[in-house]
Amino acid sequence: MILDKKRRADPAYFEIILKPSQEATYRNTVDVLDKMAIDAIRHFALVDISQEEYTIMRSKEQ
Repeated sequence: MILDKKRRADPAYFEIILKPSQEATYRNTVDVLDKMAIDAIRHFALVDISQEEYTIMRSKEQ
C-alpha cells in the first residue's frame, strides 16, 4: 500500500518488512528508515530479499 498526505493511516497498525535488493545502496535503506521514523512507524524488520522475489521485482521493472 502506498500512502500519501491525503490518505493517512494510523502508523500503530503498520508492520513493515524491508527487503533491499542487491542494487539498493546503504543510503537508500537509511532514507527509508528515516521516513519511517518521521511517520512514527515502529514495527519493522529488515531482511534479505529472496532470489524469487528479486526475479519477480526485476521482471516488473521491464
